[in-house]
Amino acid sequence: MSLGQLIVPFVQNFLNLRNEFITFQLNKHTKPPFMKIFKPLLLSFLFTLFFSNLGYAQDHIITLSVNTGEIVKPDVNDYCTFGQTDETSNEDFTIMVNNGDTIQWIGVSETSEDDVVEISSINYQGGKNILGPNVINGIDGVVNATVTNAQQGDEEKYIVKFKVYNNGQKRNGTFQIDPKLKVRGGE
Repeated sequence: MSLGQLIVPFVQNFLNLRNEFITFQLNKHTKPPFMKIFKPLLLSFLFTLFFSNLGYAQDHIITLSVNTGEIVKPDVNDYCTFGQTDETSNEDFTIMVNNGDTIQWIGVSETSEDDVVEISSINYQGGKNILGPNVINGIDGVVNATVTNAQQGDEEKYIVKFKVYNNGQKRNGTFQIDPKLKVRGGE
């Protein structure tokens, strides 16, 4: 269950309570009816928000940003980022996951709206294989996978293979970069 699925009922209840309050203000009653349940509702929301990150499946969208106008082999790392700080290399970029989490890898151009970054596949490289197949191919430039059979502390090294198109023309074959996945709880 994603965080969004947990928050939607809370937001719906909050909006209903807000409407009750407005109705109360219009009718000039002495005590608004929502005050009796506001504190339990707030505590319930905070409890849900806190525990939503502890063991529930989550969705992760990993965006590979590429300087499509200048990328060359073999210096791929100089032209790509997952959005991490400068102190973290692409090889050390680590996604913290739980068993059951879904991960989607997408590519974007930093250079031009006409350029395309197509994620071709995610390939198992080493460590515990927590994504299942050794090769997960992309569909329409996007790769989707689910973390399975993972234990706390498991770590997988994988390769992201991607292609770059400048104005529809493929640039220099297939590029690759190799970040990590790590299962929460084993830090």
